[in-house]
Amino acid sequence: MSDKTLYLEIVTPSKIIFSGNVNSVTVPGELGSFQILYNHAPIISNLTIGEIKIKTISGETLHYAANGGFVMVIKNRVTIVSDSLINAKEIDVKKNQEELSKLKEEIKEKRKAGGVETLETKIAQLENQIRVASKLN
Repeated sequence: MSDKTLYLEIVTPSKIIFSGNVNSVTVPGELGSFQILYNHAPIISNLTIGEIKIKTISGETLHYAANGGFVMVIKNRVTIVSDSLINAKEIDVKKNQEELSKLKEEIKEKRKAGGVETLETKIAQLENQIRVASKLN
C-alpha cells in the first residue's frame, strides 16, 4: 500500500456513504469531470449530475450516481456532500428506463404549458444513473 493516499468522506443528509483512504476520486465538476489525487491543490467546487468514481487502496473501483453537490479538498482530505447519491450496484436500470420513458412522454405533453424544469432534472438524474450502472456490466 502506498503512503500517497487521500482520506475521502462522502455524505448525504441521511448518512455517510463512504469513509476511508483511497488512491483517487473522480467527480463531475461544472466544467467537466476531474480527478483528485494525492497532494491535489486545495479546492472547493460545485458538482453536477454525474458519476463519482473511487479507486480504493485495494484496487477496486466504485461507481456512484450523484445528483449534484460540492467537493472540498484540503491537505489530502476530500469531502463530498450531495443531496442524493446512489451506488451503481443498487440502481435498477430497467425500472429507471421505464420511468425515463414515462417522463419523456409527460414532458412532451407539458412543454406547451411551460414549467418542465423539474421533469428535465429528473430525466437527467435517471439518465445518469443508467449510464453509471451500465459501467458495471
